[in-house]
Amino acid sequence: MEDAILHQLIAGCLKQKRKDRKMLYQTFYGFALGISIRYADTYHEPAEIMNHGFFRIFESLKQYDPKEPFKEWFRKSFLNSLVDHYLLNYPLVHADSSDEPGDNFPGVLVDTGLKQDHLLSMIRRLPHAIRISYNLYAIDEYTFEEMAVLLKINARTVQLNLTSARYKLTQMILAHQQLL
Repeated sequence: MEDAILHQLIAGCLKQKRKDRKMLYQTFYGFALGISIRYADTYHEPAEIMNHGFFRIFESLKQYDPKEPFKEWFRKSFLNSLVDHYLLNYPLVHADSSDEPGDNFPGVLVDTGLKQDHLLSMIRRLPHAIRISYNLYAIDEYTFEEMAVLLKINARTVQLNLTSARYKLTQMILAHQQLL
């Protein structure tokens, strides 16, 4: 979408114009859905996340700086909303040191031979806290410090969550490969 048209839509949204809100929603629906699906537990949860996320986007649109790329601002705002949704609705049980892998941890598996949807289903089976940490770090490229602030935990806990996520994903991938 051209910047001029996008800025017109944003201006219309700021004036509470339903037509412009609908157009902005339709334009970013697929993008927001992709984010929502990565974090959701169930088939129906992305719809709830999307409703909450777009509501928050429309409410905070006045904070958008036109000098910043809108899609990046949208992504960060949507992720903040998504994390707030999880913090509000799910008690995050963080990984502890007992979740850390032992000496037999095989490390990173570069080529798993898995299709994207199968890997996504494995990520969905991770517990909330470590799944959120994993997605924010591995997919959405947040730093430990950014994640700690966003999740309201310390950076060491973020690191433990990521280690636990990688370990659990590696176990799932190895189990899947043994079935083949």
